[in-house]
Amino acid sequence: MPSSPVSNLPAGLLWAETFWKDRLGGRLPGGTIAALPEAVILGLIARRETVATAESCTGGLAAKLATDTPGASAAFHLGVVAYDNEVKERLLKVSGKTLEKFGAVSELCVREMASGVMKLRPRATYALAISGVAGPDGGAPDKPVGAVWMALATPDGSTAECFHFPGDRDAVRLAAAYSAFGMLWEHLTRKEGANGG
Repeated sequence: MPSSPVSNLPAGLLWAETFWKDRLGGRLPGGTIAALPEAVILGLIARRETVATAESCTGGLAAKLATDTPGASAAFHLGVVAYDNEVKERLLKVSGKTLEKFGAVSELCVREMASGVMKLRPRATYALAISGVAGPDGGAPDKPVGAVWMALATPDGSTAECFHFPGDRDAVRLAAAYSAFGMLWEHLTRKEGANGG
């Protein structure tokens, strides 16, 4: 597992590490957020399961983190960067009504992004979707810079959550990409615990 000295983490990623340490407790692999992507990929390989990603503001960072792990092709087959709303509609089948009424940075949009990428071939067991305001511009009172919606789609449905990451554009994007793996790791370890693993 990669090590990541706390002092070397960008502000947003340091915030995310503290958040996931609190949320996952002893289940944060290696005690550092830097180990999450590899732990998720290796866990999926062991389960013979797969994940796909649909990203907007992170621009492919989650896919990059997934493929940093040697042998990742056994668990990661597909990543879509849908930066433009038309791509979200055409490729990921996000509803035009969703985009018009709620915008790209919304719960419904990321749920539809996750559902859409999950249905592309080869079909994945899980899907992660990310859409937010990385800054420095583009913020609004209801969607400030640092606001990022993320969704996790599973065979049983989907969950979505809005995070508010501090820091500059790079920190927000990094924190969001790593936190997507936090959502999936939380699901996998909860599932493992329920199965007595």
